[in-house]
Amino acid sequence: MTNHCFNNPFKIGNLVVLLYPIKEMVVRTVDETPHPQYVALDGYRHIYHTDFIRLATPEEIKVGYRIDHHILQFDLSRRN
Repeated sequence: MTNHCFNNPFKIGNLVVLLYPIKEMVVRTVDETPHPQYVALDGYRHIYHTDFIRLATPEEIKVGYRIDHHILQFDLSRRN
């Protein structure tokens, strides 16, 4: 995964954590159900964002959410 389009991210392992999650990003489950409350930047680990940022729990990771690869090509430098 490339992260050249992110401004000031920090990483935990292979997970890129956005300081200000992008509301327009759409993550879909394996059955293609949209879940915009999740931001998954490495395919299987997630950040849940409401008023704060946290790593996904192991139970959430097991659900198998994934992000469509093309979404990572968008310009994510805009902050909400």
